[in-house]
Amino acid sequence: MNKKKNLQYEKIPQYLLIIAFMVFCICTGYFSLKNYWNIKVSGVEATPDGYTKENAFEENFNILLWNKDKYVEYYGLAANWMKQPKLNNTIKLKNGYLSEEREAYSDEILKKNADDLRRTKEYLEEKGSGLLYVQSPYKISKYDSQMPMGIEDYSNDNMDRFLNFIHENGIDTIDLRESFWKEGMDLYDYFFKTDHHWTPEAGFFAFTQIAAYTEKVLETEIDGLVTNIDNYKIENFEDWHLGSNGQRTGIRYGGIDDFHLITPDFHTSITNVLTGETGSYQDVLIERVVLEEESRAVYDICYGNSMSGFFHNPNAANDKTVVLVSDSMGKVVAPFVILAFENVYTTGYDLNQEKIEEINPDLVIYLPYHDNIDGEGYYSIFK
Repeated sequence: MNKKKNLQYEKIPQYLLIIAFMVFCICTGYFSLKNYWNIKVSGVEATPDGYTKENAFEENFNILLWNKDKYVEYYGLAANWMKQPKLNNTIKLKNGYLSEEREAYSDEILKKNADDLRRTKEYLEEKGSGLLYVQSPYKISKYDSQMPMGIEDYSNDNMDRFLNFIHENGIDTIDLRESFWKEGMDLYDYFFKTDHHWTPEAGFFAFTQIAAYTEKVLETEIDGLVTNIDNYKIENFEDWHLGSNGQRTGIRYGGIDDFHLITPDFHTSITNVLTGETGSYQDVLIERVVLEEESRAVYDICYGNSMSGFFHNPNAANDKTVVLVSDSMGKVVAPFVILAFENVYTTGYDLNQEKIEEINPDLVIYLPYHDNIDGEGYYSIFK
């Protein structure tokens, strides 16, 4: 009798756990479906966040979860206690940085993209223009992977093979992984801990490598004010940026980053020809709104204005026109490139012959993130 009674008591925690789980499911389901239903009956085609009744439930149900952020935080805290090296497709490296492993890309697509670059180069040369390919580093260092045991990453192998194909096609390249290494710079110091993006300081370093190349190849001058970091003001916003990896795992798993804003400590005047906006570096290129109130995902917004425009800089020490083709990695490089040349056109992977004819650049620079080296059609202007 006593043994049976003890077994009943032992089952009580199990019952409580089941009840708590049922309450969780009911609350989450109710509030999530309520959000979906409000979208469905409101009559709007899409919310300001871009959700429609078709995708709000089916594709982004997890985003609508009631108190989702709290669940992520508690889940991350538990995973941290258990020293779990992988959470929500995010790896915690041995040094505490968050990243993602990448699979091997096929030689076929990499070679095709390298051949597209060769055809782009040949077209530009006919127009009297040059082509430069700049490989941004992936967060997992080629020389110090810091990978947990049992997890494989092929990002650096992918980039090595792509660069080999590009070299075979006679295209000028800058491999920034090697640039950081040769300068004795720890790559991880130039990446956010919680994000796949590099820091503004890394973007400035990348710019100096591009500047050195252009001065030599284009036989042109770049103002020394622009290439010297001592001529800039660096503002620190403590515990301000939670990157894409950190958003998936929570602050209690991977922490949160400080965010730096680098602005010229000298006079600037820039015009975005596409919008007609004229003003200083900060007026035209920087969105300070995410720095004035506590935010989380700061990188893309703060520097975002620089990667979609045609910028004229009357204070440049040369009359060169440069095209920068990039993705979000270019957002912290483009502002400094804009300061260095009279005309800079920045865009994604949609550059075409018509735009080349219109702009007539002296140099076209491709600066991709690793995940875009296998993008179909990204390196061809024949669209």
